[in-house]
Amino acid sequence: MPSLFVVPPDRSARCDRGELEAALSRLLSLALVAAALLLLVGTGNALADPPGDRPGRQIAKGRILVAAKPDTSDDALESTLRAHGGRSNGRLRATRVHEVRVPPGQERRIVEELRQHPDVEFAEVDELLPPAAIYNDPYFGSEWHLSKIGAPAAWDRSIGKGVIIAILDTGVDGTHPDLAAQMVPGWNFYANNSDTRDSFGHGTTVAGAAAAVSNNSAGVASIAGGARIMPVRIADANGYAYASTMAQAITWEWCRRGLLPPQIERLKKLYAPRLDACLAGIAKYMPEAKATKPDGGFFISLTLPEGVSTIAVRTQATAKGLNLADGLAFFPEGGGERFVRLPFCALSPAEIDDGVKRLSEAVRETQSAPAVR
Repeated sequence: MPSLFVVPPDRSARCDRGELEAALSRLLSLALVAAALLLLVGTGNALADPPGDRPGRQIAKGRILVAAKPDTSDDALESTLRAHGGRSNGRLRATRVHEVRVPPGQERRIVEELRQHPDVEFAEVDELLPPAAIYNDPYFGSEWHLSKIGAPAAWDRSIGKGVIIAILDTGVDGTHPDLAAQMVPGWNFYANNSDTRDSFGHGTTVAGAAAAVSNNSAGVASIAGGARIMPVRIADANGYAYASTMAQAITWEWCRRGLLPPQIERLKKLYAPRLDACLAGIAKYMPEAKATKPDGGFFISLTLPEGVSTIAVRTQATAKGLNLADGLAFFPEGGGERFVRLPFCALSPAEIDDGVKRLSEAVRETQSAPAVR
């Protein structure tokens, strides 16, 4: 399972606990997909089958991943989990994502049930990722593949100096003579400690192929002999790793590199004008409606005027090219007859203004329509 990502030299910026929690909770599903794609490089269409339906991909038995919505307490989530046959084994490090123990063989069923629960933000099966096959030829890393990818020609321009390659694998033998000078500190996400020694041998092989010391008349030649190696252990002693462990490692490094704060600022700069346009449109076209300015996310919660239900407005709105969700779906305990959730992230301020104007027209037409007796 040679899993690598490149790290720029400057890793000094840090994220606080809240940023890391929010990042992993929102990015975990995406990181799980990335982990699966890394595993399947060279094995065909990675998206053809769901997890667990292809040789080499295994659903983790007796274990799923669940994140509750931000306003749901751990006790409330535990009650929900137990009602569906599960129990929390604790949160993944620095996140809102719970590792949940379930009866083996019931993982898919329980995930599908939990996805329908109003307190659950997401539920996913976890995957057990096996190590990819490696040969025992001691010179395998220095043979045909280097010329195949054009590495010798690339070495005239760069050998990877100033780059750090993180090896998400079984750990790395930092005492190996071809690797010792290349090592930088990493982390063991399998045991949650700083011991990144290789537990299986696979990670050391991958590290050697990537960035072993080269042109030294010893061992093998690597692809980027001037790069540094960051060992990140995610696998057990047999070389197997959970996709969720890989996701934690990816998000950890994202924060270590200081990428999250500037990304948040870029998103705020992108979405703030759209949020402002939506709120301004509501104030201009529907002052009698009640809008709640969100603290985050991509939607505005809107309560329509008294006497106007979302269901009644939908017919008029559809005729004006709008697609409104039934507000009742957001209130499993009852209520929500006048609730509308307005998305603003995918449209320009001008499109948002036009959409709110059309919604206001649909509301007025509904108000003026004769009552059905």
